[in-house]
Amino acid sequence: EGLQHDLSIPPSPKKDIGKSPSTDLSMSSLEKTFSVNLDATPNVENGAIAKHFFGKFLVLTNAEEMDGTKISLTSESTFGNIMLNLISKDLYSGWEDNYLQNKIEDFRTPTGDMVTANQEFWITKLPSILLFQVQRVIFNKEIGGLEKLNRKFEFEKEIFVDRFMHENREEGIKLMQKIAQLKKEIALLEKSLEKYKNYDSSGLDLGKVLVIAQDFLKSQLADNFQKVDAGNDRVVYHDPSSIGRMGKNPKEINGSIDLLSLYQAKVQDEVKTMENQLEELKKQVTAANKSMSKNSYSLHAVLVHDGYAESGHYYAFIFDQDTRKWRRYNDCIISEEIEENVFKESFGG
Repeated sequence: EGLQHDLSIPPSPKKDIGKSPSTDLSMSSLEKTFSVNLDATPNVENGAIAKHFFGKFLVLTNAEEMDGTKISLTSESTFGNIMLNLISKDLYSGWEDNYLQNKIEDFRTPTGDMVTANQEFWITKLPSILLFQVQRVIFNKEIGGLEKLNRKFEFEKEIFVDRFMHENREEGIKLMQKIAQLKKEIALLEKSLEKYKNYDSSGLDLGKVLVIAQDFLKSQLADNFQKVDAGNDRVVYHDPSSIGRMGKNPKEINGSIDLLSLYQAKVQDEVKTMENQLEELKKQVTAANKSMSKNSYSLHAVLVHDGYAESGHYYAFIFDQDTRKWRRYNDCIISEEIEENVFKESFGG
């Protein structure tokens, strides 16, 4: 499983996203290069390169004619890598969005009608090495050019692909629906938590603000309270702890502190409850992703692009299966790297 953070333009929904125009040419060239007999015709379909790097999709296309007649089309497609949309945020979601929930606008039906079609790409043949490409480059209409997005995109060290295989289609759809519901609940909790963590879009945590407000009022009750105005003719210095009681007696100020403390405890309790629910839901998503685990792939390499949309530099992280260590390959410089840094740099964001 090689995660490629690459310069790539999102494929048009009208095209077959499972196969690029240069796929057959690349396979043929590589097979010829690695062939023992260079004069022989390269075996594109069953050669070493095809076996290790290319798989097969069964493409299911469903639509309706303008008169309501249902259309179901089936075709086969070769794929060399799995294209993932950055907006999906993680590998499994990106795979589902691009390949199991793909929509084709202006699909021409057999009678000539232009409609929207739904398309599903189910794996029928797995390659030995599975490649992914995260689409980080988009066309920005506002600037009239390409833009590279550095948002966070997550993937795991081991993934399971059973739910994307045609033989498991029925079970895979049910699992996708289950995970979709869990993610809706996660999104709702995250949105609610954001209101506390970023109160009124101020960038301030409400719980911390309430604690600070209590500390401020307590500082005005200090026995050694003393107004501080130290300075010269040009500058006067003040201390926030010496602002004063503003005509309020200690009992009134303590009452305000108690009220703020009640609010702060309530906010803390609500935040903790939502965080616990969020953690549990994420565990359920992780368990669901591993529930179909016959076919697994382990992360072997990550190709990272450092730079902008139309310029930059590539370097790679490769996992050594013998030493169980990661290495960074940056031009001619090779160095060991800890796994934490590999994922931190590869995720982006």
